[in-house]
Amino acid sequence: MNLNTLPGEVLFYSNDQFYQFIENCLGVDQMNLLKVQSIKNIRTLIKIPDIFSALTIKCKELADLKSRLCFVDEDNNSIIIKVGVKMDFDNLIAILKEKDYKYLKGTKKSKSSSSSTTNSLVSNTFVLNTTNSNIIDSPLISIPTTAINLMSVNDYIQVIANSIEKYSINTFQNIILKHDDAYMIHLNQSGTCIDGYIKCHCKSAIKLPFRLNTKSFQLSHYFKHLKHSLCSMMKKKRQELKKNSNLSHNINQNNILPSLDDEINFDEDSDILEIQRIKNVRILLQIPDVFSFFQKNNKDILKLKEQACFIDDDPSCVVRPGIRSNIEQFIELLKNHYKPITEPNHAQGENSCMCGFLNINNGNTEHQSKSFVHIFGNLDLIDSNRVFACEDSTSVVSSVSCDSKTNCFICFAPKLVNGLPLINQFQTNSFNELQEWSQELEKSKSINANLIEPLLNKSSSLIHSRSYIIASYGSDNKYSVKSDVFPDDRENFSSCVKITSNDVLNLLKDMNAKGTYIYRYLLKLVIITYIEADTDIFVRLCYGWILAFSYRMWWCSIQLEETYSQQEKDNHFITRAAWLSVEINIHCLTSLIILVLQGVLPSSSLHTHLFSSQPCESTFRSARALSSTFSSITSFSVSQFLNKIEKIAILNHFKSTEGDDVKCPLKFPIHHKNKHKKRISSTTSLSSASTTINDIEKIIIKAYHEAKKIMNSLHLLQILEENDLGDIQKLNSFVFDQLDSKYKVDYCYFNEIDLQDSADDTNNIQNDTEKDVQIEGYYSDDDNPDDYHFITSKETFQGMKILDKIDLTKKNIYFHIMINNKPKYLHKQTAARLLTSSKNCLSSERLTRVQQTNKQK
Repeated sequence: MNLNTLPGEVLFYSNDQFYQFIENCLGVDQMNLLKVQSIKNIRTLIKIPDIFSALTIKCKELADLKSRLCFVDEDNNSIIIKVGVKMDFDNLIAILKEKDYKYLKGTKKSKSSSSSTTNSLVSNTFVLNTTNSNIIDSPLISIPTTAINLMSVNDYIQVIANSIEKYSINTFQNIILKHDDAYMIHLNQSGTCIDGYIKCHCKSAIKLPFRLNTKSFQLSHYFKHLKHSLCSMMKKKRQELKKNSNLSHNINQNNILPSLDDEINFDEDSDILEIQRIKNVRILLQIPDVFSFFQKNNKDILKLKEQACFIDDDPSCVVRPGIRSNIEQFIELLKNHYKPITEPNHAQGENSCMCGFLNINNGNTEHQSKSFVHIFGNLDLIDSNRVFACEDSTSVVSSVSCDSKTNCFICFAPKLVNGLPLINQFQTNSFNELQEWSQELEKSKSINANLIEPLLNKSSSLIHSRSYIIASYGSDNKYSVKSDVFPDDRENFSSCVKITSNDVLNLLKDMNAKGTYIYRYLLKLVIITYIEADTDIFVRLCYGWILAFSYRMWWCSIQLEETYSQQEKDNHFITRAAWLSVEINIHCLTSLIILVLQGVLPSSSLHTHLFSSQPCESTFRSARALSSTFSSITSFSVSQFLNKIEKIAILNHFKSTEGDDVKCPLKFPIHHKNKHKKRISSTTSLSSASTTINDIEKIIIKAYHEAKKIMNSLHLLQILEENDLGDIQKLNSFVFDQLDSKYKVDYCYFNEIDLQDSADDTNNIQNDTEKDVQIEGYYSDDDNPDDYHFITSKETFQGMKILDKIDLTKKNIYFHIMINNKPKYLHKQTAARLLTSSKNCLSSERLTRVQQTNKQK
């Protein structure tokens, strides 16, 4: 077979047709080499880097084939591929790759050329029409009509193709009909007339009438054919669209994994996923290696292993290259096809912010999941294997700076992807771009910190272990949740403690102010249940359920009142956020108690009074305290905070590991908020075998009856009983149904693979930069400078890092600019300071600092 005259459809050969093609081109042994590796189509063949690598495996299955295609050196235990065999494969693969490249290039060109061609044709038509009008007005000029009024046949074909494409987009939405793909246009010019027809891929031919007066074609017959006739081409297009829509719906619904049988037509591929119970795309894209289970010695996978792998004499196994390539291509297809719809358009827009994962030993480590592995590995030092997470924010000085480690500008407000900030968004080597960012983008006015606090498995002298900082990033508070509490109704915690004291409650009780008394009594129960440290765990449970049932009865009695509007009903009840918080907290507390009783969680997980944002507050206080000896400055920028928390992480490590050393303990200052916290011993009773689930149920029933007594004093039970809600089951069902009908839960998930795109983009930027590196050790005037030009009368620039040449290794932290028509290198930190329009500062006093935060420019 002449390889230089291969047909275009050879790229789509697969299975038997593919093997017959290889046999005709190269021979039976070469065909068997591909068959034994499960290489079943052209696409897989040109993707595999070395098709002869399988012959190096010591496997009985390959012994006969190896003897026919190779020279076996028994002394050195190696093989040499026969030259003719290798050259045949190399030539064939080279031709197929070239053919595939031309096919892809032609496809891209046809897509990109349609819009530009339309614009040029519109422009040409305008010129022709203008010329025609001038000729008609002048009786002295005579020019043949065909030279002016008619375009070339190819131009008419392009105009028709563009019209059909626009019609298909507007009529069939997601079906786009293109020339050569769905139809062929045939035109024949004869003088001033052009005859033509469209040959649809359903093998129907539709005539294209040419209208001489308008010099255009009538396409309505072909449009009717597409809409009303039984066109097999359109039927196929609709089936493909339905298949893709179902695939997208299944993936978004997190249900069904698209079948590999449909995509690739290989049985072994789908069996590899099915035997591992990989049933949806979310799971598939999270697995680093879908073939790792083959290394296990298990009878259940033995048959599949024989089909999908080469069994070595060791006995180890190697996945057949064709199967590995097929599944990897399938996964890559899913990654590319189901990216987030909204992507940033500016340079390096995949990233979002400076976000650092910190390890208590290694400081600011790489932004990978390994950081979490390090953190949880260090938890063994303090006898802990579970943590709880918290998040909070604080005000920062809005000031842009450059991080030389990551070549990233810090303090621009990050964009969020699925609610999460990514890393290293603002990287640039252009001064112009930095100037645009400074003028157009919002700057961070606060910083978010995410911390985890370990739960100790056994009793310890520490009330709680030290928190670990896992992430921090700047924020402009643009998407902060608006509070539903009126500013006039806000009270700090100390005020709540005062208005719920026993003296105040006794005074209200004597005054016969039942409504105010019960409202403040319930508020006191909140403090006892979730805030006070010395409350017994079963008392917490009882009071928590009293709160939940009381609020349910109160809410139901208001909802059942038909004379009130919905606005009035909302005004007569606590805020929705406060109510849902009570419900969520008591359910979580009940679950924690059950898990502790079952031995799943340590008893320290019941220290609910510690589960708050105080670890974040403590970190912010420590960062403000980390200043020089004689400095009174307690505010910081985003960049300064990121540097400080590395030190805080190390100090927390010392506190966690050295503070309880009996022989040589290290003493650390204790903040006044932690001085009066006592050791918790109320949870030790949970370890006894006498406590069961039935005891918890009895406590909840008791809490229900106590709540009924409280609400009965307000005459609310009568309303509930009149509406058949006097039973605990009916009350709970009514509340659940009402809330379920009013709230909608979004079960969407974010694709973690997309979050890794930022790292890939960063690597690509670095690789592109490395390609531009010169052999000499310095960059000098020979380089191409940035387009930005400075004109100044100064000759020297004291206090500014502006150099004539720089060290090659420091290229990424300098901008290449022109000053007075001379190339210079401007340090990126200097550039950030140069573009700062105002010097922001924050007060050391907390209230003033909060008021100043959003006033920064």
